Amino acid sequence: MVIDNNNPNLHRARLDATKAATQSVRSAEAAQTTPQPASPANTDSVNLSGTAKNLSRLESQIRGADISQPQKLAALKAAIDSGAYQVDAEAIAQKMLDE
Repeated sequence: MVIDNNNPNLHRARLDATKAATQSVRSAEAAQTTPQPASPANTDSVNLSGTAKNLSRLESQIRGADISQPQKLAALKAAIDSGAYQVDAEAIAQKMLDE
């Protein structure tokens, strides 16, 4: 049996097979290195309303308030109960306008 290596159809078939294999490998490599678009989970955001921001600020102020003075608190309660505590309405109104 004689093998004829000079057959042009054989060379063409080998060349086509090599090209197809190379193209397949390149396609697979490109698929692995192509950056994927950001998923919706990566683009979530939160916008707080002005009211929510104020509540957050007030909450932090309350947490930082010094309420460890029971004597002062007791004296204030006693003054309110006896009617001796005087409210300065003008000072309160001015502070409300300042905010």
